[in-house]
Amino acid sequence: GKVFAVRSMIAGGSQPLALALAGPLADKVFVPLMSGDSPLGRTLQGWLGTGEGSGYGSFFVAVGASTVLLAVAGWLYRPLRHLEAEIPDVEGLPTLADPDVVGEMGVA
Repeated sequence: GKVFAVRSMIAGGSQPLALALAGPLADKVFVPLMSGDSPLGRTLQGWLGTGEGSGYGSFFVAVGASTVLLAVAGWLYRPLRHLEAEIPDVEGLPTLADPDVVGEMGVA
């Protein structure tokens, strides 16, 4: 439960930051890139077109590409990929079938 709570807290806490950065990043970086004359912009304009709409499209392409790159990087990181196999399972915890646990819980 604690792990899921921390995971949810991190995901929920980063969402306002992502929403605050997405608009200015798209408006100030990607729209000018797709409207300008830079070498990268000209290459991307050949694939995604020109103008404001293609700037926002290139933003979505960049977000998708970074998601794929992070997933591949996580998979290539050996300790993370083999985490389930390397961490031993918890042993020795009482179960509900144990008579001492049933007596402590007030269940007869």
